[in-house]
Amino acid sequence: KGAGAVRRNPSHDAHWRLVQTFRLALGQHHDEFRHGSARSVFEAAGRIGAIDELTAERIASNYDFYSVARNRLNLIRGEASQNVKAKKLLAHRAALCGFNKVELFDVALQGTTAEAEQHWLNIINEPDLASFDILGRDSASIDPASQETKDAGKLEDIGFDEGRVISSMVDNWLKGDFITSMAEPNRRLSAVAPGLLTEFAATQEPDQAIACFDVLLNHLPGEEKPFEQLRAHEDITNAIVDLFGNATRFGTILALNQELSKEILDPATRYPTTVDAWLADYPTPRRHGADEQVVDALSAWLWENRARACLAAIRGDLDYEAVSVLLSAFADEALNLIYEIALSNVDVPKGKIGKGMAIVAMGEYGCGSLTVSTPLDLVFVYDPDNDDGASADAIRYYTDVAQHMMDNLTKDRDIGAENLPMFEVDTRHRPGGTSGEIASSLRVYKNYFVGEADARDQLSLTSARVICGPDTLKHRIEDSHAEFLTRPRQGERVLKDVDKARAKEARLTPATSMWDVDYIRGGFADLKIVVQGMQMTHGPDHPYVLCTDMCDALRALSRAGCLDTSVASELAESVRFWRRLKAVMAFANVTDPASTRPRQRLALMLAKAAGVSDFATVEPLIRGHAERTMAHYNTLVLGGAPGEGAKVA
Repeated sequence: KGAGAVRRNPSHDAHWRLVQTFRLALGQHHDEFRHGSARSVFEAAGRIGAIDELTAERIASNYDFYSVARNRLNLIRGEASQNVKAKKLLAHRAALCGFNKVELFDVALQGTTAEAEQHWLNIINEPDLASFDILGRDSASIDPASQETKDAGKLEDIGFDEGRVISSMVDNWLKGDFITSMAEPNRRLSAVAPGLLTEFAATQEPDQAIACFDVLLNHLPGEEKPFEQLRAHEDITNAIVDLFGNATRFGTILALNQELSKEILDPATRYPTTVDAWLADYPTPRRHGADEQVVDALSAWLWENRARACLAAIRGDLDYEAVSVLLSAFADEALNLIYEIALSNVDVPKGKIGKGMAIVAMGEYGCGSLTVSTPLDLVFVYDPDNDDGASADAIRYYTDVAQHMMDNLTKDRDIGAENLPMFEVDTRHRPGGTSGEIASSLRVYKNYFVGEADARDQLSLTSARVICGPDTLKHRIEDSHAEFLTRPRQGERVLKDVDKARAKEARLTPATSMWDVDYIRGGFADLKIVVQGMQMTHGPDHPYVLCTDMCDALRALSRAGCLDTSVASELAESVRFWRRLKAVMAFANVTDPASTRPRQRLALMLAKAAGVSDFATVEPLIRGHAERTMAHYNTLVLGGAPGEGAKVA
């Protein structure tokens, strides 16, 4: 600095550096960091999860206290410098700030500076964990009572909430039978445990992750050497950490099952990569015994295989897009068995009921691409085989069958750690919507889509897939779909109606953040409109473009010359991107990483699903896919100039 330069006060430096760091790191996506006061910056940092909310409030209050002290000093000296030496002036300054003793005022003022300085250092530096060795080679010689508090504090410093509980678990690991069979147990354990603990601490649910791992260890026989196994196989360690800490529900399911837990630690475990191979290795339960027991077994099978699929994706045996297809296959298996059980449990009336009922899948389920949190979009259709309409007996019978199926699908059942349904069910696409009958006759079903169905419901037929039912009825429903989708129609009118439906849907279900990938402008819902709108437009001339899977449909549209190859490729790339991101967010049970800041390992999982290595680039990538989709939407749906109206807010 030059001789005449104003020296910044160290107290002010501490708060100023913290404010400027938040502005630099977060100002690009959050206006309040660029333009707000220091207090508003601290409050915004707490609100979005950059720091703990209570910590943010405390730092903001500390800054207010510092500012008051500085301003009141200025009243008596005419300058804001804090470099005060005169005892009388020190006493005046303390008194103006409400302190009777200068010493107490100085301690309070220094505390505000120290806390701001420490939080700034915490943000810009990785925590020094090299010396963190709760299970060091001398741990056995340390008095547990004197060490317990220190260990608990260290654990809480790196991210755990219940340090004392975790410390107790770790002590039990040292005493486990699997330790006594190892040479130099403490040294061998200390070589892996500190790193393992710090990796668990970097997950979204560190305490639950450790609890799952503890359950896993308790399932192992005495001759097992889990820590030695983890030392030798880094890929297994990483999979365990992410499964237990970031996809805790599914990690818990695997850990609680003694047979399944063996798959986690076994380096030879390789999961099938196709649906047929998977179902051959892990077949659906058969109908033996009471139907309630069969449904319980089906629920257990479904959740266990979802957990396996989650582990397979985390290990890299399957990509998340393939997992979505696999989850749809699980739903098909479950639905067929539930259908059989419902037919055998509902009393058949003496009157005529016709030729049976079929179940039609729509939406993402119809496309064959589910996540673990996607509801089953179902329509129940029956054939009364009566030109005069369904009889009262038929309506009552098929309504009871449909209700029996939905009850079994949505009933909470014990899956180990918690009670959960197999699926949520969405029946809003049935004729009449939420006010229509649960089960519809084939004639009502056909007439609805020909007549009163809006453009959005009409589009849903492009992904409609008949899952189960009598073969004759299945063929009749499929024929009605083909007949409707290949009817000559005015393409521009269809797309105009679709855009109106999209605008209405956007008003009813607005996006909550950039991570609401279904409903953001240019997100997955808009992408489906582009693809399905092209199918509806060109289906009459090129029926083979009417594929339920969107990527298959885009390839068919490109082959037919209805869509430029590069455009089809870009849209298919976005389909796969959204599916991967939705799949990993569903496994991790995270909806908005912008408001709940992901910890290091979850951030890495999200980045990998997006196809990048740095989490900071995921949101710009989301924005890029959305803007590109809106550019194609504008061109293909609205008929605008390429690139016009593509900007995503």
